[in-house]
Amino acid sequence: MKTQQILTALSVILLSACVSKTLSPEDLKKQAAAKARVELGISYLYQGDTAQAKLNLDKALAHAPNYYLVHSGLAYYYQARGDVEKAEQAYQTAIKLDNTQGDTYNNYGTFLCSQGKFEQSYAQFQRALKAPNYYRQADTLENFAICALSAKNTALYEQNLAELTKVDSARAEKLKKTVATTQK
Repeated sequence: MKTQQILTALSVILLSACVSKTLSPEDLKKQAAAKARVELGISYLYQGDTAQAKLNLDKALAHAPNYYLVHSGLAYYYQARGDVEKAEQAYQTAIKLDNTQGDTYNNYGTFLCSQGKFEQSYAQFQRALKAPNYYRQADTLENFAICALSAKNTALYEQNLAELTKVDSARAEKLKKTVATTQK
């Protein structure tokens, strides 16, 4: 389950590079270079090469220090390395730079849940679901349900599972089966 969440977070980070503001051609080039470096850095991280991961994320930061995706990538890096404080700071910076990215809220919520900060994580999941043009509701509802279950909040788990069923019934069924198997 944890590996699936990490892979989901990775794909969310890599797929969430939408530009929400009008940028100059030069800034667009910098963001494109930063996005490529973030993707490369996360790829290295996934392969276990943390030195190359950090090198590429630092280069991304040099290209576009005010690009939320760079800080989301750094948050994921710090999270994977177990540096909770820096991960939290990076997530907060990413949100401060662009508070319309549902993926960032979802990832931050998952991170907070992993730290046992359940109420704070629920707020992030709710923000993700309300974000404009956010199309990964199933990811968030699944994470929300899993987090509620981790907190032993059965009512909230059932509520989010019901919402997930409306959005992606096959995924909800798979989650139910996984939960049933792990609770035996």
